[in-house]
Amino acid sequence: IAEAYGLSSEPPVALNPHVQAELNPPLPLFVLVSPEDTTVPARSNGERLYARAQPGVSAFVKVSGPHLGANRFSPAIAHQLAAFFERLEAQATAQARHSRPQP
Repeated sequence: IAEAYGLSSEPPVALNPHVQAELNPPLPLFVLVSPEDTTVPARSNGERLYARAQPGVSAFVKVSGPHLGANRFSPAIAHQLAAFFERLEAQATAQARHSRPQP
């Protein structure tokens, strides 16, 4: 994580997604990983973070290539990202229905 931020040491707590995942309830996450990414290794970062993601809404997507490779911006990834946002919208709609006072 420090390397991704260009830091010489660990990032502050506010910028460390692993610390934030431990401190907060599970959140919906769209995690994109590549086994070839040496800047943000999949196992120690993406897989570890996804383990704390909100189930049922979150997405774990494997791609190939280096960190921030061009294949991250493909129609297939766009479709998966749109589906993730659709799940978020459905979840928010359901939560709003349950929180409304009944007449």
